Amino acid sequence: MSLIVTVHVPEGIVMASDSRQSITIEATLPDGKSSKVETVNSDSVVKTFFIESHKVGISFFGQDTLGGVPIASH
Repeated sequence: MSLIVTVHVPEGIVMASDSRQSITIEATLPDGKSSKVETVNSDSVVKTFFIESHKVGISFFGQDTLGGVPIASH
């Protein structure tokens, strides 16, 4: 779960997001059944970016790659 907050104030727009990333791992149990477990992958993921050349802020949640490349690299 991600928390993203955007607020418009007289001085401008404030954007904030949490930094925890969780992933779902699917494992096959010895009896042949499949089990999914959600676990924390990182506590330091950047989910809010400022693209200075276009004067725009972007916040995201969910999949953190575009074409196999992490969003922060774009």
